[in-house]
Amino acid sequence: MTDNNKIFLKKAKEFAEEKGVEKFKRISSPKFSDGTFMGVWFDKRKKDICSSTLEICIRITKQYNEYLYGIDKKFDEKLKLFANEQNLDKFNYNKKTIKFNDGKLMSVWFITYKDLLFSSDNEFCRLIQKQYKEYQKEYQNNRYSKQQQLFLLHLKEFIESPNLDKFSEYKIVLFSDGKSMNSWYRNNKDILKDNVEIQKQHDMFIRNRIYEKKKCEAQSKIDFERKIQEFLSLKSLEKFKKFSYLKFSDGSLVGGWFNQNEKKLSINYGEQYLMMLEQKNEKYQKDSTTNFNDDKIISHEMKSENNKNGI
Repeated sequence: MTDNNKIFLKKAKEFAEEKGVEKFKRISSPKFSDGTFMGVWFDKRKKDICSSTLEICIRITKQYNEYLYGIDKKFDEKLKLFANEQNLDKFNYNKKTIKFNDGKLMSVWFITYKDLLFSSDNEFCRLIQKQYKEYQKEYQNNRYSKQQQLFLLHLKEFIESPNLDKFSEYKIVLFSDGKSMNSWYRNNKDILKDNVEIQKQHDMFIRNRIYEKKKCEAQSKIDFERKIQEFLSLKSLEKFKKFSYLKFSDGSLVGGWFNQNEKKLSINYGEQYLMMLEQKNEKYQKDSTTNFNDDKIISHEMKSENNKNGI
């Protein structure tokens, strides 16, 4: 026996020995010896306990049935009324149309007593179990039919839409009901691959994207080469500094551009890059010479001043 089974049996025994009905309520005070709530424990395992053949589980199920009978004094009467009601919407909580004589919803009653109804061998319970299977089948068929109708509506609208961004992964085009065409296409791509019209549109989208990419690359190349010429025309040494505030005519920073693209310039624009380096070296040499001459002048002036003062 696994540790989990041992823990379950220990708690099941403790639960069965607990007096009163509060233990069956999810939000209740009774606790196990380890401090956990009995109501929460039972709520999570209710279905398994009620369908189990273990002696301790049968005992708990009997207690639970007595608890449920105690809640509804007219349980047997309602059980017969529910079983004899032919409209399967009695299981559908969303419709809220089928009611008992006292005005209470049959769907709420069914949800409350579902575990008891499905664990009992009572003839009315067996009939309800059979009816519920029919309801589930009908519900699934209706749901599938509605999904199929919606798919066909989306398919028609998708094909008729001239906006090719509906194939894009980065843009959003919406159906008339507010749902995304892009997500719909991605989710149904395998189903739609044999649709000639959609594939034709998709091919056009790919061709347009390739054209736009080439166009963008060409424009980017033009802009880049324009910046090379503009860079060469600038006289200030500041243009070589990474954090310089000197700007191109388009407002972008000159120094940042040069430092970011220096490798690209050296590989693809060797001639212009050499010109840039020559400008840089000439400027440094000029500045160095100026600094050197300035130092000589300052030294001479200091020497003259010292002689004048008799130092």
